[in-house]
Amino acid sequence: MHGRLLICCFYGGTIAFAGVNGKLSEMICESEILHIKISIDSSRFYIKFYNSPRPFFGFNGSTF
Repeated sequence: MHGRLLICCFYGGTIAFAGVNGKLSEMICESEILHIKISIDSSRFYIKFYNSPRPFFGFNGSTF
């Protein structure tokens, strides 16, 4: 429940190795991709952007 309304809110995270700058994060937030692909209104979705150096992020037994 958010703001005493029974409307779902969603939270997502994005991890980038090259860095997410303000312009790119703004484009992602303003895009309709969330609404088109998973029917979530952009006013109900919260995204946190992470910038991570390649050696600090691992997948499948190794780092990038």
